[in-house]
Amino acid sequence: METKKFVLLAMLFSLSLIGYPQGQTPSDTLQPKHSQLSEEAKQAGVYHAEPKQQNEAHEKPTTPKERRKAILTPKYYTNWLGASFFTIANLEKDLDIVPIQIVGLTFFYDFGDCFVGMRALENGVVVQMTLRLFADMATDFIQKAIDYGYKYIAKGKDTNIRSNTGEMLPDIYSSKIKQYRKATRNGNVYMEVSNSSRYANEYEITIYRTK
Repeated sequence: METKKFVLLAMLFSLSLIGYPQGQTPSDTLQPKHSQLSEEAKQAGVYHAEPKQQNEAHEKPTTPKERRKAILTPKYYTNWLGASFFTIANLEKDLDIVPIQIVGLTFFYDFGDCFVGMRALENGVVVQMTLRLFADMATDFIQKAIDYGYKYIAKGKDTNIRSNTGEMLPDIYSSKIKQYRKATRNGNVYMEVSNSSRYANEYEITIYRTK
């Protein structure tokens, strides 16, 4: 189990090194607030973003476990990435999580079903999320984003180096990348999905906001 966790952490570390596309940088003008994420979210009306499509009395997350699950749905990460209340401090308090690793300004958390990397600005505002999902969980995550309005806009290729394989030489392989975008009032939110034939059931997913 420890070996598996180490491997996943090393994979997430490689994801944290992915930069923003040229000319696309997150806003660095947002300032964090100090109240809890849930209270700020209620005031911002995010929980009630789609009242006609859901029964809020049953859908609104109330426990840390439910909130962790909600954060990984497009309704929440699309509206909250880059928001002034979406800070590392508020996330850790509201979701009852602690970082299992910190690399620069990227904080890694165990959400139970998966590991999630949160990249923040110096003021603590989270502007990028990284995940590594598998099989049906990955395809379901991507489909929910598409259903929410993310549009496929581009594809490309990348070269990956995986050194934590237990072998003397690192595993070097290519992957295909698909990029999706959703326009919002506060800029575009991008989702990049990387997948390779070498690790067919693995999907590296990066979500970030730009101006």
